[in-house]
Amino acid sequence: MFFPPPSFEKVLNQITLARTQYPTPVHFLKQLDHLGEFMEALARQEIPRRAPDFGDIDIIESDEIERAIRSARSRTQRKHGMWSMVDSTWTRDLADWIAQRICLEVMAGAGWLAKALSAHGLSLIATDYDARAKWGQTPRGLPRQTP
Repeated sequence: MFFPPPSFEKVLNQITLARTQYPTPVHFLKQLDHLGEFMEALARQEIPRRAPDFGDIDIIESDEIERAIRSARSRTQRKHGMWSMVDSTWTRDLADWIAQRICLEVMAGAGWLAKALSAHGLSLIATDYDARAKWGQTPRGLPRQTP
């Protein structure tokens, strides 16, 4: 059974609810803010400046916070076709490492990594085998543009 991704507004509302209704450590509140900024950038089809980092948080203390994170992740994957957390911070380091080398991205999917690296001045070729990953086709909201 297919369930559509949560709406952008629902995700932001869940983040806001998670921020305001529970006593939460400051670091976690910052990451919720980063999550909101990340989702807003994707809605504008822009590469987010930074991704939220929940990696050092062992236990999520509230169902609302966990629901907000899951909804955002679901929307990131299913609506925007982004399976890894691509942001302009870590892709800057990757672009510096690649430098002037020839770069081929295999299984580029929706093209978020290629878009981020191109924004850092790299020239690369992005490929994908998936017929659904054509420019402007499902999932909607991809960063690609018709050539």
